[in-house]
Amino acid sequence: MKRATIVLTTTLWLGTVTAAWWHGRHSGSLARTGTLGTMGETAEGPGRPKPLTKGRPAPAVSDSGSGNSSPSVPAAAPLSLDGILGQVQSLMRTGGMQNPSSALKAITLMGQIRDEDLQEALKRTEEIKEPGSKMMLSMVLLSRWAEKDGPGALRYAEESLKDKGPMMQMAKMGVLSAWAQSDPDAAWEHIQKSDDVGADGPMGGRGMMMGLFSSLAAQDPDKAFARLAELQDPQERQMALGGIAQSAFDDTSRNRLMDEISKLPDANERKEARAAILGQLAMMDPEKAMAATSALPAEERAEVSQRVGTSLMMSDPAVGANYLVENAAPHKKSEIYNQVISQWVGSDANAAGAWLGAQPPSQDLDQARASFATRVANRDPESAMAWAGQISDETRRTETMGQVFKGWQMKDPAAANSALTSSGLSQESIQSILTKQASETDPE
Repeated sequence: MKRATIVLTTTLWLGTVTAAWWHGRHSGSLARTGTLGTMGETAEGPGRPKPLTKGRPAPAVSDSGSGNSSPSVPAAAPLSLDGILGQVQSLMRTGGMQNPSSALKAITLMGQIRDEDLQEALKRTEEIKEPGSKMMLSMVLLSRWAEKDGPGALRYAEESLKDKGPMMQMAKMGVLSAWAQSDPDAAWEHIQKSDDVGADGPMGGRGMMMGLFSSLAAQDPDKAFARLAELQDPQERQMALGGIAQSAFDDTSRNRLMDEISKLPDANERKEARAAILGQLAMMDPEKAMAATSALPAEERAEVSQRVGTSLMMSDPAVGANYLVENAAPHKKSEIYNQVISQWVGSDANAAGAWLGAQPPSQDLDQARASFATRVANRDPESAMAWAGQISDETRRTETMGQVFKGWQMKDPAAANSALTSSGLSQESIQSILTKQASETDPE
């Protein structure tokens, strides 16, 4: 998948999380609780290598939460700014934004800060060291501020986060989204006059279009598409369509947007916009997203299904992997297999290896086998060498075995030399690997 598409998919995911919080806050679905105490935590075949040798499962990761809120517990008094920030800091030390439960609690707590304390809270948030936590909490506070004073919140973001690159742009995106909730025309006028809106990439100035159009489409889809028609820059239009996609939180809004998208004159824009909406839907309702993708015109289906499959892998890697392969064009199979393994192996190498080992034998698997072997080589070189041995192309097989051997030989020379000798490679290939290793170890 193109890097721009991957970045845009990730941006849409983050935007979806933020937009969901925003929607919940304004619809009352996120209760304003008093203290943390009242919140509920909330196939291997013959001759095929095992995912990892010796049958070792990947270490289990426990993510337990406890505590049930009781309706009989009386509401606690509102927390002070110090009390809120103290609990937020505690949450940051126990998982931060990497732990969804901690992140939701922290964001909900920040929602209790009084309007008059927002600027002081932002100053204290600047002291947070972890970039992800700092960005998310800053976006929440700036969005709150932008409800009442969009220009002021935007100026603060530009001044306090200058030279912070993506962090500043994401914060400004959130500000514009919140500003557009209260005064969409003023937010639109600002972005039209903004000097940096032409910056390239989803994290550049054009990314501000996403936040603006997300809010605009949620309030008035007709106006959102009318504003879209005023944009001429292709990247600005892409960001705007991505924002429009974020506003599809139910079947009614989604169907209406899909109908409007079908009227766009540019076929590629129609495809990208549908992919964005269905990719977002895949995170919430996989079955519905897959069914909707199957109903698309044949010329769009393969590319849109790739976006949907990538989103599916975030929640259920096996389902997403199978969906991607089943919908891949024949000439794309090798690329898709490699994409699946590259995305999956970091989170669960054993499951990724088991899935890869269960695929029908094909040269299309070579790139994925090479990726898997090099990614697990440091953890389990014996298994990595076995996976490299499954590569059908001799040149790639030799190259991958050489990469595995290089790291292994430095840790356990005897085992690495023995594995290379019995690898099935020709003597010429073995000697080539040994010569290269010797020259890199002792260049003189």
